[in-house]
Amino acid sequence: MSLPVCTFCGVLGNLVTRLFASPFSGPLGQSVRWKNLFEMHLRAGRPKRRPQPKSPISGHPQMRGVVLKVLIKKPKKPNSANRKCVLVRLTNGKETVAWIPGEGHNLQEHSQVLVEGGRKPDLIGVKIRVIRGKLDCAPVIKDKAAYTIRLGRNGLLKKTIRTLSAPQSSKKVGITSDSPQREKVLTIPNLLCSARIAASPLLGYLVVCGAYGPALALFSVAGATDLLDGLIARYVPGQGTILGTMIDPLADKILLSTLFVTLTYNDLIPVPLTVLVLSRDTALIFASIFIRLKSISVDSGKSWRTFFDITKPVVVITPSLISKASVKIVNTFLQIGLVCITLAAPVWNIECSHLLRTLW
Repeated sequence: MSLPVCTFCGVLGNLVTRLFASPFSGPLGQSVRWKNLFEMHLRAGRPKRRPQPKSPISGHPQMRGVVLKVLIKKPKKPNSANRKCVLVRLTNGKETVAWIPGEGHNLQEHSQVLVEGGRKPDLIGVKIRVIRGKLDCAPVIKDKAAYTIRLGRNGLLKKTIRTLSAPQSSKKVGITSDSPQREKVLTIPNLLCSARIAASPLLGYLVVCGAYGPALALFSVAGATDLLDGLIARYVPGQGTILGTMIDPLADKILLSTLFVTLTYNDLIPVPLTVLVLSRDTALIFASIFIRLKSISVDSGKSWRTFFDITKPVVVITPSLISKASVKIVNTFLQIGLVCITLAAPVWNIECSHLLRTLW
């Protein structure tokens, strides 16, 4: 009985020795790796490194893009000026925000810009900047203030922003002027047009009274002044004005309208023809008033005083070649010829009813 007991004690002692002699080894001699605290806390192994976000222009030093929107970013530094930025769609299809260096800019929607990598310390997340002087972005004007402060008519300070569309080598910098330049009003063509307007009531009075002879003579003088003021304005330096391009056709319309009304009153011209001529002239006058109101700048103030200020022209009337040929020659010539024949018929007792019907 002693031998089995000794054998059992020997086997048990050997097993205990193996267990406590190598605590990090398995009972069958296999090594076991225990997890550390960091691995037991995560329960998913060591963390994987997150990939860094790539720049929109990654792999390119510069890239072309189109402006989608002009933005104003507030910097993180307190009491500092807002930063001008643009939302740009690059040629690779990506959209990013780029900041504009320098003072002022001329960028707007659909402008083409060239961008490159460049951080702005006080703008969070903006890592792209616009290159000045490339494509549609104007260069920075050096040694010149981008903003000028002046005193307006109403006593308030107005700020005029310089247009940064001129290159640096240009001597003249385009500045948005609030007050148009004044032009010379007292010229010979303008005085002749004014005299023609002043003679219209007298001419109408002579026609109503039946004095067709003096009316025909006065109308011939008015037609000569119309031809004369046009020649002087074209070929004499300093006599052509923007005001003259507006009051010359206005004087013709006033003169012809007065004669059409008075001759219709004396039953020499049919009423429908006079209504047609007056309707056309009235439509042209209202169209010119609408264009004048639309062309007055907001900064100068849209008021009746500005509207009737003839020294501040804002629209240059330059008729095209087709307009001169069709309207000026055909239409005005037919109206003047009709009035002349109608006035001359009772003076010289000419029977020209067939010619008048043709002109009607």
